[in-house]
Amino acid sequence: KKSKQLHNGTKKMSHIYYHQKQCLTAPIIPSAIFGCVFAGIDSMSGMNRLTPQVVGSYMAGIYAYNAVQCPMEAIHGKQSSIHNLIAGGSLGYIGIRAGRLGVPFVDPYAFLRFGLSPAAVGAAVYGGMGFLLATLGGKRI
Repeated sequence: KKSKQLHNGTKKMSHIYYHQKQCLTAPIIPSAIFGCVFAGIDSMSGMNRLTPQVVGSYMAGIYAYNAVQCPMEAIHGKQSSIHNLIAGGSLGYIGIRAGRLGVPFVDPYAFLRFGLSPAAVGAAVYGGMGFLLATLGGKRI
């Protein structure tokens, strides 16, 4: 009986390992492709010059957004749009605090007028975008 329990535990660990491996390697190519696409759009709009640093930043941001969800999926055993909300909100908060991101869709004067924290508002905006896109893409809550 004890060896059967040990075998089941080993099987479960190998499943978690396989899931984490897939979860962390699957977004590499899409991150590279969409990082280039978004950096190109950013460059064409006149926001940034197209440099390897800008392309790398987009690639890293997209990859991090996907990778941050892996432990949450492993813990809950399923994908959820709540994971996208947490990943987007956390990375949005960190990016704004570090001065690497801006807060989209919000009037900059709202922060002064209402005394709002840009990082907190950015976390809500980026988290909301992640949640909305995941839900529209078919992920369940």
